[in-house]
Amino acid sequence: MPAAPIETNHGAGCSREKSRAAQKRIKQDILDTMVELKPGLPEDCPLRPEQDLFKWQEAHKSKVRGNFKCGFCGKTFKNEFYLDRHLDNKHQSEFLANATLCLSDYCDVLDCDDLIPGRPIPICREEEMQRRHHRCRGVFDRCFPSAPHDRESQHLHDTFTHQFCDKLSCSGRSWRSKAWHPDGPSRQDRSQVKIGSGRAVVLTLLFVFLVVFYGVMVHARRESATRRDLRPLTSRQRGLPALLARIASLPGVLMQRAGVGTRSHRD
Repeated sequence: MPAAPIETNHGAGCSREKSRAAQKRIKQDILDTMVELKPGLPEDCPLRPEQDLFKWQEAHKSKVRGNFKCGFCGKTFKNEFYLDRHLDNKHQSEFLANATLCLSDYCDVLDCDDLIPGRPIPICREEEMQRRHHRCRGVFDRCFPSAPHDRESQHLHDTFTHQFCDKLSCSGRSWRSKAWHPDGPSRQDRSQVKIGSGRAVVLTLLFVFLVVFYGVMVHARRESATRRDLRPLTSRQRGLPALLARIASLPGVLMQRAGVGTRSHRD
């Protein structure tokens, strides 16, 4: 019997990206930890990855020479984002009948945000964190129910509630402020992020312009200094043959003057 969600945060919509992050969190932090202890999660557990809505489509993805390939039709795409859009538009009927679980609905329990590239860290509100903490304990109570004399189940229950639920508080981790938005930043926060990004781009372009301008000015000064240094050298080079000719004719002038002096003495 497929597990029914305790609560859902996204209504009829289901985020593929967040579901993928939740699937990764479940595998790495839950299933890989309990693989030697228990065969799997009970049917009543809402975190069973085999009931993931996108499991069948995700299984038909492959990466070939840096591109992402659709296993249903063979088309390739330059990144996974475009392949996801292709699956949503062209293969929306490719789902398993028993795969009805939207794992992205449990990202508030599994804390998927840090697994999604580029997603900003949300800001915190204590009331919301208390709701998430209560929901988290309800999820792990169903996944690892306490049973008399079952120390293994109790150990797993305590381990995962401590790992996932106990840190769901504003003091349990570093948050930005005291107003947390369940689905990420508010519209005002997003606009502030856009403004900050625009300022960063402008400052970067200004810095690049100043570096280029400084380089051009330095190059121009060096060229000017080189030309000034070469002018005297060119003048000397042009006057050198005349100077050598004068030096070469100096003995003849001296001999001529000496001859003139001798004739005058004889006369």
